[in-house]
Amino acid sequence: MIAAMDGLRMGERLPDALLDAIVTDASGSRRPLRELALGQPTVIVFLRHFGCVGCSKHVATISPRLHELTALGARVLMVGNGEPQHIGDFVLRHGLADKGVTIVSDPERTSYAAAGLRRAWLGTLGGRAIYSQLRALGDGYRQYRGDGDHAQQGGAVVMDGDGVVVYAHRSEYIADNADPGELVAAAMRVVGRRDAAALAGKGVV
Repeated sequence: MIAAMDGLRMGERLPDALLDAIVTDASGSRRPLRELALGQPTVIVFLRHFGCVGCSKHVATISPRLHELTALGARVLMVGNGEPQHIGDFVLRHGLADKGVTIVSDPERTSYAAAGLRRAWLGTLGGRAIYSQLRALGDGYRQYRGDGDHAQQGGAVVMDGDGVVVYAHRSEYIADNADPGELVAAAMRVVGRRDAAALAGKGVV
């Protein structure tokens, strides 16, 4: 985890440029990110394109912890940058249909830029990236055809219901992903603060 990354600062609200970024769901419906990211604790996982072998391993790593996040009352939002018509196959491949996850795409990568996420071919074709992809292939994950921006790297952010950032991670290369345990811990902090504030408002100490 890093204390701050370009576009996101710990303890501050998500920038309007990120909240106003337009994302598209599998049905082709377009809406600003703010409609999905505000109102309750939210975990946003920025993926790469939907065919990425690294993303396949990333999602497989996160999936066992999704029930903990939803049990905490946290919304989980995954953002890719491939074409929206590939979301359905992505959901089926990873068994996400019943996991309470919202998956959208931002082919223009407006949200990625607003969050300060890295775009670099070295993150895809550099030594660490190639090694991580070979390891993922060796572990049985597959590379699928992808039509997104292959140089775009991912990241993750956890925020409270008002959009205040409590955790942020920017991937430097493929497989440099946020630790799922850190995502859960950050969501727990948000829920703990929310519950404490609710009790304080009722005069309970």
